[in-house]
Amino acid sequence: MIMKLSLFIGTLSFIGIWEIRIFFKKEQKKEIFTYIAILSSASFLYILFLNNIDVPNLLNGITFIFEPIGKWLDKMLGG
Repeated sequence: MIMKLSLFIGTLSFIGIWEIRIFFKKEQKKEIFTYIAILSSASFLYILFLNNIDVPNLLNGITFIFEPIGKWLDKMLGG
């Protein structure tokens, strides 16, 4: 596991620095922030996966919020 984690972080660092350097040359500051945020989130989830830590399904929360709204809209529109 430590070997996989080390290889992942090394590869991620190399690719991240390579891509961020390109964004700096083009002066794309918003894209740098977005790239780092997405890369960090994906890396965090992969590290949790490597350590066999259960990650809750986000779709359940989204369903809990939007299902009543969908039913309400369906009633309002005559469905």
